[in-house]
Amino acid sequence: MLSLHDRLCAMGFGGVLTMDGYDDCVVGVLERFGMEPFVVYDKELVLEKLEEDGCEDRDSSTEYYEFNQLGAWLGEATPGYLVSVRISEASGSREQRRLVDWIDGKGGKVSVRAFQQGQRKYRTAVDSEAALDELNKAGLGSWQYVPADRKGGRPTRVFKLSTVSTPTNP
Repeated sequence: MLSLHDRLCAMGFGGVLTMDGYDDCVVGVLERFGMEPFVVYDKELVLEKLEEDGCEDRDSSTEYYEFNQLGAWLGEATPGYLVSVRISEASGSREQRRLVDWIDGKGGKVSVRAFQQGQRKYRTAVDSEAALDELNKAGLGSWQYVPADRKGGRPTRVFKLSTVSTPTNP
């Protein structure tokens, strides 16, 4: 597999500068009329990588980023950082995405009780089930019935996320 530098050279961007160890944070190359192109990194991915690589928390990763990466000026080819702005996203969509991410972190499925216990915003089983029903209506998952096992117990149901592939950053 070609390195980021090799891929950029093959695309005609041999003069751009890159940050060692941050290839998975690259969004692309920005071209502007009459100016040198430069590599653009996803700021959020850079901050997450800094935390993975030893910064104690978000504050220390932000401080490091602002001083050592954002604050570095190496000429016109100095990398830039993209800050995502979702203007058209409704607050309901944002909440649904947050819930899907949480459920995904729990293995992709969750019972109403586990959801209620893990999401303080949804204090009752009725509220928790309603939130999961909204995810179901949005096509983000479905209810699955789980029969009682050999040891007994009660049949129950769990909400399972759909297995739709989502695009990832380059």
